[in-house]
Amino acid sequence: MSINLHLKLAGKNTKVIDLPSSWAELEDARHITQIPHGEPCRIYIFCAEPDHLKEVLPDEVDIDQLQCFMEMLDRMDERQADCLEGSIKFRQFQLHRTQLPLPLLIDLACSVDACTIQYDIYDDADLYQARINAGAPTEILDRLPRKVRKSLSPMELGQLLRLAEDGVFTSKGYVSIPGGTKHAHDKAMLPPRPAKPDWTIHLEFRSGIVQPISLSLPNTPDAVQDVLQQVKYLGPDGYDDIKISSIIPSLNFLSPPILDDLPRLNVLAQLIQDADQRGELVKCKAVLALMDDRPVDLSTAEQLLQSLGSYQFYPELTSAADYGRLCARAAYGLKEGDLLSDYIDLTRYGEFLMKTNDVSLTRYGLVHTLSPDPVRSPLVEAETGGPSMQM
Repeated sequence: MSINLHLKLAGKNTKVIDLPSSWAELEDARHITQIPHGEPCRIYIFCAEPDHLKEVLPDEVDIDQLQCFMEMLDRMDERQADCLEGSIKFRQFQLHRTQLPLPLLIDLACSVDACTIQYDIYDDADLYQARINAGAPTEILDRLPRKVRKSLSPMELGQLLRLAEDGVFTSKGYVSIPGGTKHAHDKAMLPPRPAKPDWTIHLEFRSGIVQPISLSLPNTPDAVQDVLQQVKYLGPDGYDDIKISSIIPSLNFLSPPILDDLPRLNVLAQLIQDADQRGELVKCKAVLALMDDRPVDLSTAEQLLQSLGSYQFYPELTSAADYGRLCARAAYGLKEGDLLSDYIDLTRYGEFLMKTNDVSLTRYGLVHTLSPDPVRSPLVEAETGGPSMQM
C-alpha cells in the first residue's frame, strides 16, 4: 500500500519533506529549520496517503515521533492499515477531538493486531444481521427482556452490539477493538530510528541484465578499481543508469559520473567525511548551496569543498535583516535590546552590506567569502562600503 506524508516543517526556516524519510533527508531538514532533536515543530500537510492522516495529526509534532509513526504505517499490510483507521476513528469519538497526540497514535499502531475488520458491514443493521447469520454470541441482546428486544429495530440492536464491542464503521467496513490499546513502552515494538550511514556517497549501477552493482565511498583505491572493472565488464550498454545517494542531499543530483571519474568521486567522499569529523558537515552543505543557481558538477563540488577555509559560515543568521542588525550594532555600538527596526530598514541595509562584503544567504545560513572565490566570479564591490563582518 502507498504510505506518504508530504509536509512543510516550520522552525527558524521552513523545509518541505516527505515522510518516512532517510537519515540524510531528516538531518538536512533539521539543519535548514534548526529544530533541535526532541523539540516540537509546526507542520503544514500538503498531501497525505492515507488521506485521513491530514485531519488526525496535530499541528505541532516531534519530528522523530512522526517519522516513527510513518515507518510503522509503511510496514503495515492493507488489513492492519484499515484496522488502524478504525481504531483512530473510535478514539476520536471517545475523546471528542479530531487531532490525536502522536504518542497515542503510536500506541494505536502497536495495537492493530488486536483489532478485527469486516469489509462487508457498513451500518448497524448490517452488523446485527451478520451476527445473527453467523450464529455469533449476542450476550448484550440476550440480557434484554423479550418484549424490549422485539420492540427494537435491527439498526437499534446492531447499535447495542457495536457499543458492546467497541466497534466503529469506516469507509472500508466495520472495525472492532476488543483487545484494548497496547502501550509502546517496549522499544522493541518500535521501528529503529534511521541510522547515519557509514558512507558519505553511495553509487548503484542499475542494469536490467544483472543485479545492481553497489559502491560505498570513501573506499580503498582497490575497492574502487574492483567495481570499476565489474561495471566495465558489462560493456558500454551494460548498465541503464547510476543512482547517487549522499549524506549531502544536493549531491544526489550530480550529473552521473563517467566511470573514469570514480577515483575523483572517492576523493570528494573523503573530503565530506573529513569535514563531518571536524563538525563542518552543515558548512559543506551551505558552501555547495552557493551554487544553487547553476548545476554542480564533480569538479565544482571538489573545488568548493577543498576551499572550505575560504568561507565563514553563520547558521544563526538566516536573513538579510539578521545581517543588517549585526552590522548596525557593530558599527554604532548598539545593545541587544535596541529596537533598530524603528530607525533602519534592516532588510535593505543588510542586502546592501551583503553585496559589499561578499556575503551570501543560503537555506542553511549566511556564508561570508573571505578571499577571492575559487569557483564563482567575485561580486563587484560597492564603492561605499559598510562594516565588514566581525564576529
